[in-house]
Amino acid sequence: MRDYGSARNIAHTLKGMAGNLSAGALFDAAKELESAASECEESPSSSDRNRLDRCLEQFAIQLN
Repeated sequence: MRDYGSARNIAHTLKGMAGNLSAGALFDAAKELESAASECEESPSSSDRNRLDRCLEQFAIQLN
């Protein structure tokens, strides 16, 4: 079982840090990741999990 609550909290923290650094693309990716994790936390459908996976990939790209 995945811990979507922790994923949401981490994404929220990263979103705040990216905002403080004016890292717009990273902020947007973290915001999307936070939203996807929140949706999975409530009712993890396969489409929500796929969205979360895509957001994680986008987030990783922004980190590089």
